[in-house]
Amino acid sequence: MTFDHELHLLTDEQKLHQLRQLPCFAQQTVSNISVIEAGLSQASFHVVCEGKSYFAKYLVENSIEPRVSQLTAAYGLSPKVIYAEQHWLITEFIVGQGLEKSKQSEDKKLAITISLLRQCHAISCHVQDNKEQAVLSSVPTLDIPVIICQLLQQLKLSKSQTQALKSLIYLLQQNLVKAYSDVDNIKLVLCHGDANFSNVMAAKNSFATAKVTGTDKDREIARQLLDFECARIAPPSMI
Repeated sequence: MTFDHELHLLTDEQKLHQLRQLPCFAQQTVSNISVIEAGLSQASFHVVCEGKSYFAKYLVENSIEPRVSQLTAAYGLSPKVIYAEQHWLITEFIVGQGLEKSKQSEDKKLAITISLLRQCHAISCHVQDNKEQAVLSSVPTLDIPVIICQLLQQLKLSKSQTQALKSLIYLLQQNLVKAYSDVDNIKLVLCHGDANFSNVMAAKNSFATAKVTGTDKDREIARQLLDFECARIAPPSMI
């Protein structure tokens, strides 16, 4: 069993102990850690340390989320990153409401989400140094058939069902190749990968200044994107 595999199998109690020992907390007084259970695919915690609140997320092996979160935070699109390593991401704790709970119309929610996604896509055109470019280069390119195959591995299917789905995946792949070839100069950009209203937060305690050029340049924004674990380099239409 590898160390990474052992880490992946840690109990919540072991994760809490490890969380307290992270460099960002080790020399400070952590007064409370509570588990965040709703709407998250990975173990996540609310940490109160020295009177400040932090969001802590335990990451799967080889997650790209820490790198992408640092990049998007630099552009004002996601919460400020306090600490990041292979298995942990610590950010400021955002107090606010998820867009899915907003009383705004569906059209307004879509407009807000699309605006944020557009700014995310624009990062690919406005990276400012070699470090940011290296982050973009490390983000996997979207491969829909591979993702579908990974999802199918989690299902219990009969041999005939598996074969039928493999045939559909092949047809999908061929159609995607044709669709891409029919579009001239298709540009690949940084895509969130899991764009839904619950991943858009109306933040009350964090107002970042966007660095991306365009109509939203240098304005304070009260909404941010969360959860970049599914981020991919893909056509803008893949969001």
